[in-house]
Amino acid sequence: MTPDILFVTGITLAVLSIPAIASGIMAGDTPRFAIFAGIVGLGMLFYATLSRTEGYSFEEIPDVFIRVFGALF
Repeated sequence: MTPDILFVTGITLAVLSIPAIASGIMAGDTPRFAIFAGIVGLGMLFYATLSRTEGYSFEEIPDVFIRVFGALF
């Protein structure tokens, strides 16, 4: 798995866990799976950033998404 795929998957997982965590807290439940998904997403982001020698810049993030989705489709 390339660092770009890990980066995109990590961002997607981390961002999608935020509303799930908020929803669980507002419902009075403990959002265990949402917190776990957020931690896994952040871990994927961290690993992808470390495994790529030059890292990622903010200007490069849209290009990374386009490269990954272009390779999938």
